[in-house]
Amino acid sequence: MKTFSALVLKKDKAFLSFAILKKGCLKLLDEKELLLASNDDFLKQLKANAKKIEKLIINFEQKHSFSVGKIFMELPSDLADEVEVQEKVVFPKKKKITPSTIDSVKKYIEDKFLEWNQRCVHHIVLDYQTEGIQTNDAPLQVFTNKIKFRSLLIYVKEDFYKEVTDIFYNMERNFAGFIAHKISAFSQGFNNLEGNQIVIGVNNFNSYAGIKDEKGRLFEKKFSFGVKEVTEELAKQYVIAPSVAEQLLKSYGSFKEIPYFKEITIKKQDSYLNLSTKVLSNFLKKVFSSNIKLIIEEVLKVVKEGKRDEAVFSFIGPLTTKDGFYGYIKKLLTVKIEVPAYKCSSPAFGCIKYGYFKPLENEHLKKQSLLRKIKKIYHEYF
Repeated sequence: MKTFSALVLKKDKAFLSFAILKKGCLKLLDEKELLLASNDDFLKQLKANAKKIEKLIINFEQKHSFSVGKIFMELPSDLADEVEVQEKVVFPKKKKITPSTIDSVKKYIEDKFLEWNQRCVHHIVLDYQTEGIQTNDAPLQVFTNKIKFRSLLIYVKEDFYKEVTDIFYNMERNFAGFIAHKISAFSQGFNNLEGNQIVIGVNNFNSYAGIKDEKGRLFEKKFSFGVKEVTEELAKQYVIAPSVAEQLLKSYGSFKEIPYFKEITIKKQDSYLNLSTKVLSNFLKKVFSSNIKLIIEEVLKVVKEGKRDEAVFSFIGPLTTKDGFYGYIKKLLTVKIEVPAYKCSSPAFGCIKYGYFKPLENEHLKKQSLLRKIKKIYHEYF
């Protein structure tokens, strides 16, 4: 029985997800949140909190009587570099394209376009061209003497990768590698990575929109709205401390319709404030909806006209775990929405899902169904 974990490191928090592999499917066991001292430096934050993280993993292992095998880690957007490249490879003679051919060409491209001190984290082939035919799927079984790749390479500095590996080594943990933030977010938000997809993440300090087109190209756009803004607005509205507003949102925040009247009593220095859960819910909806509509509006501008109706949205972040979130968002927005298999506060489970299956990179290793083969032949013929 294989078990995995993934770590997402934020400015003031760490998220750890634990999953188990059963009959070829990954099942989320739990997601844990760890409060940290605020720090913008990724490596310093990881080093300073390695013991805390290790202790949390050990406690979870003891509680569930298993040992975590591999640990994946999300690579923040500002630490990932990427380049889109094109390369034609000519073979000495005609040969049949196999998965090993694809892998060897990918390795050749990485060696050619990346420096000695750069490590490839993701190699996503955007399209292939053989015998004058361009396709998004690997042209397996095709006889040809040349093949052209258009690839997206996401990479980090080798010494940075080694430093992170050493931290996990000192924790006696098997570091399984980085998963780029925008990829982990998609993997968390969607059950399958196909077609035009947009994932909206609302974090503590900001929001982001990840946009993936039908060819697998990835775009990202950031926004200033975050959960902190909701708590600050709540604190300002009812003249309470931000810490009290944060606890209120955490304990009583909800997107459900609340038909009954229930009051929460809050101490304010020498007095008390009575606030109903219905009023709190309506306040949360008001602040969230006004901001999310603006984000959706901006995101759709990035999507090509004619493709906007095809886009499917998903959401991740701490607010999505609140009661009634997806029911509310479906009523609020007119776009297509997919509810993820697991509603999580972070993309940590998405790191595990992508790290194990790598659907954007291992597409050529999948066995094609008869229907997929017929569709491909039909597409190439016409």
